[in-house]
Amino acid sequence: MRDQLVASGYVAAELVIEHVSDAVFEARLAARRPAPTYRQLRAKDYAAELGREPGVMNAIGDSIDVIVKQFIQMRQDGQVLIPEMETHIDKITAIKARHPIPE
Repeated sequence: MRDQLVASGYVAAELVIEHVSDAVFEARLAARRPAPTYRQLRAKDYAAELGREPGVMNAIGDSIDVIVKQFIQMRQDGQVLIPEMETHIDKITAIKARHPIPE
């Protein structure tokens, strides 16, 4: 079969075909995978450590909720926020009012 593939031009003559166990195949495959990026590693940890539900988007949403709560408290305490934050908090507060967390 190898000779036919080489003759047809589909593979290089240097190709070596060998039968290996699943474990060896998985190990070789893992060695060729690129290292995860910092974003992938952070996403995994955010999902595992910060979210109330599985999934990175849930973890990010939960984290944003905490940050927004702090800004809302700061505004209620009379602290002046930058206009962009005021607008952003108003939008988030309106969305949260339309879609409250079920009890």
